[in-house]
Amino acid sequence: MAIIDSLDGNLEEVANKTIRSWKVGYKETNMGLLVLVAVKDKKIRTETSNELATVLTDSDTSKLNDLIKPYFRQSDYSGGMNAYLDGLDAKFATAFSGESGKENGKGDDQKGWISELAGFSSDEEDSDKTTKSIA
Repeated sequence: MAIIDSLDGNLEEVANKTIRSWKVGYKETNMGLLVLVAVKDKKIRTETSNELATVLTDSDTSKLNDLIKPYFRQSDYSGGMNAYLDGLDAKFATAFSGESGKENGKGDDQKGWISELAGFSSDEEDSDKTTKSIA
């Protein structure tokens, strides 16, 4: 997840440039995800790799982006990120196993996998580092 103050260009172009420059996701599976938030512009974009887009559709990412909005309106960025990850966890659990991550007991494992998918290692996840800045 990248939270920036303001856009310098088109939201889609900035998201595409960022996901490519950070090399987000797994090389072997071509599964990667970036959530870009421009706070002052009040814009959110979820960028997925081609392979992940087969599981996480544009409709899905729109719904996930909507989960963030109430939290971000209150400047609760960590709450918004948590809501997004919970929604993503539920979507992936359903897509890959047909069950909710919480119901099948795999929620914590899937959240770790989702964090790695989004470009964070386990060490970063355990720290307070939840955003990366864009130059």
